[in-house]
Amino acid sequence: MLARDRMVEEAFAKVGIRAQEATPTKPADIDAPGCRLRPGAIYWIARQDIADRGYPTKTVRLWAASAGKPEPPSAQWQDIGKQCQRLQREMIAWGRTSKLNREPADATVVTLVPR
Repeated sequence: MLARDRMVEEAFAKVGIRAQEATPTKPADIDAPGCRLRPGAIYWIARQDIADRGYPTKTVRLWAASAGKPEPPSAQWQDIGKQCQRLQREMIAWGRTSKLNREPADATVVTLVPR
């Protein structure tokens, strides 16, 4: 590495800007719906159609790289997969019931009193 490149990296590090980080690689045996891999981080991202209908949780950061840990260990991948599955189930359930929750109930006396 050239001395100039090293000086630039050190200057960026002083102000909190990290060099380009590697994108983690998800193991093939992990079922993680909604999981999106980004440089230095792993996110769960809600489906766009459900997010557009008002789902409150759009993005959840599940893991971030740290010094010396560019990839989550195997056990942590299992946890990430479980978190993604839970978040996906919650989103789908909300998507199925959101129409019911969005429409105001007709709570007039006529509709509440059985005939």
